[in-house]
Amino acid sequence: MGRGKQEMRRIEDKATRQVSFSRRKKGLIKKAYELSVLCDIDIALIMFPPSGRLTQFSGKKRMEEVFTRYMHLTDEEREEYALELLVQVIQNTEVLQREVDRLQQQLQTAEEQLREFEPQSLDFKAMGELESMVERLVHTLEHVLQRKSSSKRLGSYYALCP
Repeated sequence: MGRGKQEMRRIEDKATRQVSFSRRKKGLIKKAYELSVLCDIDIALIMFPPSGRLTQFSGKKRMEEVFTRYMHLTDEEREEYALELLVQVIQNTEVLQREVDRLQQQLQTAEEQLREFEPQSLDFKAMGELESMVERLVHTLEHVLQRKSSSKRLGSYYALCP
């Protein structure tokens, strides 16, 4: 189990910073290797740590071949790649914004439903409102009991499995 999210800031202690770099460097190189194998891509990774020892990684092709390929791209091709990346980021942002809007609507609906059960809102104008609320409470209680009994059955099932 992980230790949780850490605040992104510079590590002040030099020894701790070096240990963290060493550990994370291995993970980064491993991910670069996995990406090059799984996706069949050319990849080059260069790191210049404060210690001055250059760290580099390249996938299937030599580092020089990957950089030569990059250097031979025209300015238009580089701009085209950057534009494609920007379009993808904008599309992802729009999808995420729609999801945020949908979740905010769900939250608002849930808050409105909860507000009905707050003590100050229990001033009923008609008997029908009270009957409607009792009916919803009974339905909710039945739903909770169903979920509880189904989770107990699943729990006992998984307890019997090796």
